[in-house]
Amino acid sequence: MTQGDGLPDSVMVSGDALVASSGQDDSLDYSGDAASKNPVVTPQFGDFYDPRPQEDGARRIIAYLLIGLLWFVVGGMFVLLAFGSIKVIDIKEFAVVLGPIVTLVSAATGFYYGTKSTVPSNNA
Repeated sequence: MTQGDGLPDSVMVSGDALVASSGQDDSLDYSGDAASKNPVVTPQFGDFYDPRPQEDGARRIIAYLLIGLLWFVVGGMFVLLAFGSIKVIDIKEFAVVLGPIVTLVSAATGFYYGTKSTVPSNNA
């Protein structure tokens, strides 16, 4: 059976959207779901925790991002020089930005590679 506008009775027009009324309860009921195959183990006080894998990944990402930032600034200087937006004599103004970035990149990469070399290897 259809309404006068050609839509079935189970579909009502609400503003610009079509709303389906199926007569079923649309609430979310997860009481019948099976338990997870891999339950989450809650850490207990005194459990051993090794943060090195996460620290190594975070240090690697930070080092790569800082090296990318350095390449972006230096590349931007060369692009501006190539298109004539700045002159060679104006490059000294970039020292205000470039000096701290070079210091930060060298400190971060030195810390990353320095801590990486102190970790004992399993191949010894």
